[in-house]
Amino acid sequence: MKLPAEELLIRWINYHLRKAGQERQVTNLGKDLQDSFAIYHVLNQLDKQACPLTHINDEDMKERA
Repeated sequence: MKLPAEELLIRWINYHLRKAGQERQVTNLGKDLQDSFAIYHVLNQLDKQACPLTHINDEDMKERA
């Protein structure tokens, strides 16, 4: 199975989102990752101590990132 790198990354992100119990799925690496919500959950799924979900509800996207 030979998929483009972008499609592999989208599948990897969606796998970790499902594993984290999130319903949100990524279809576009640009606009779907813009608010950092998906990446925040993926990083938390990979290492909960290094990336806790303490700022997930911050309105300021720069602060959240």
